[in-house]
Amino acid sequence: MFAVMTRNGVGPHVRFQCKCAIGRSLRELVPSVLASNPTHGIHIAKPPTPQFALLTPEYFAKVWALLTVAQALFAAVLISTGARYGEGSELRVKDIDFRNGELSIRRRMTTVYGQLGNGCRYLVLHGTKSGVEHGRSIGLPSSLIESLRG
Repeated sequence: MFAVMTRNGVGPHVRFQCKCAIGRSLRELVPSVLASNPTHGIHIAKPPTPQFALLTPEYFAKVWALLTVAQALFAAVLISTGARYGEGSELRVKDIDFRNGELSIRRRMTTVYGQLGNGCRYLVLHGTKSGVEHGRSIGLPSSLIESLRG
């Protein structure tokens, strides 16, 4: 069964979960019938560790040069605040406190698979992904505040 799953492209994590479910079922449902659990002899190889590619400063500069002014400003806000894309896309001018140099993140956009009744595939939620209902405030560098004012 596990060989067929492998041939059909089922990943090692799913195969491991299946093995655990079958093993637990056999252990719980028919413990007196089996002398030993046959799933104990099945070895599922660990998936390879993914290799991450880091941007070199030179490559980052090339990518940055391709951005429009608005895209670069949006990217600078995300980079300097650590905000997620869905949080950044829901920022409004009223979320910026220019006097104190702070940005308030109160909303986030999330993708809805399928469609909502109104035909939208995106949903705006209040609060942050980490569950903070009232949002969070983040200090902004003065250079970024000046760019946002401009």
